[in-house]
Amino acid sequence: MDMDYFFKHISSPNVLIPFLRKIREGAPFDIPEYLGLRSSSLPGSRFTSILNEMRSRDEDSDTNSLDLSSLKIHDEGDFDDVYDLDRIGRLLLECDRLRRQGKIDEALSIYESLLEKCSGLRTNEYLMVETGLIQSIRYKEGPREALERIDSSLNQALNSVHKGQLRRIKADILSDLGEFEEAERFYIKALGTFRSGNYPNLLALTFNNMGVMYFRMERLEEAEKYWKKTRGLSLRENLPWARALSLTNLSDLYALNGRIRSARRMLKEALTIFERLGDLEGQSGVHFNLSLVLIEAGKRELAVKYFLRSAEFPMRYSLKRKERYEVFRERFEKMGWFLPFHLNTPP
Repeated sequence: MDMDYFFKHISSPNVLIPFLRKIREGAPFDIPEYLGLRSSSLPGSRFTSILNEMRSRDEDSDTNSLDLSSLKIHDEGDFDDVYDLDRIGRLLLECDRLRRQGKIDEALSIYESLLEKCSGLRTNEYLMVETGLIQSIRYKEGPREALERIDSSLNQALNSVHKGQLRRIKADILSDLGEFEEAERFYIKALGTFRSGNYPNLLALTFNNMGVMYFRMERLEEAEKYWKKTRGLSLRENLPWARALSLTNLSDLYALNGRIRSARRMLKEALTIFERLGDLEGQSGVHFNLSLVLIEAGKRELAVKYFLRSAEFPMRYSLKRKERYEVFRERFEKMGWFLPFHLNTPP
């Protein structure tokens, strides 16, 4: 394990206090797994925010918030055919952690067990299990296989938000594949659902991903519009993960317009938020965008340094890694520079 990473993340009181408690109890535990579990479970993280939002909208929900900060790795008894709020939350959390670590087979196994063995899943819990399963299929088998599963599920959707989530994920995949016209159509449908149902976290995620789509289409004004919508919603609804994500994305546009200082200021704030949330994927995105900003600033060596740093973080989707490499290479060579030999292939 990278000890620099360990000491950096263990310094957070939210992580350190439970960590010391575990040491005092003398219980054996795996440090990387523990830190990964804590990262997804911290208040304000994307996963925790969306899970609590979904749970609070279920008709028979008896809680507005699920505290995941003390949950542990699952054990064999977790799949008993008995409904339990904390157990379901813990399993969904672990699946998110496994997917972020690239352990797709393990995540798939838990999702499938939840669907097959756990009775009494509330509607939106079932939705989160199924959409997590679809995302895992996307990462393991490929985007086309995930699209087939989505089309099948749309015909049996349990409610409007179920349809909205399936449409949003379908739009994400179509955007990745460059099928932008279809992606835009599904994003617009998903937006209508999340607006009418008051799902600010899902709305913020959709705004952000629409911005990504427009950026890929080189419709930069529309990309900026939707990333600013994400930022505005994050302020109104207190969504720190969404603010950090929007700042990360907007920084690239600012740098392309010559506003280097503003771009770096945005990335500094985004990194602070992602570090507080323990969001490694978000931190990777900040380092990647900083490498692009540094290219625009004419700082070749630093750009390479931060691009390589961004690649050190786990990334669950190979298309994303490939896309980042191509963007970095194109921007780098546009400056008249040659890539270092060790970057002739993606890291």
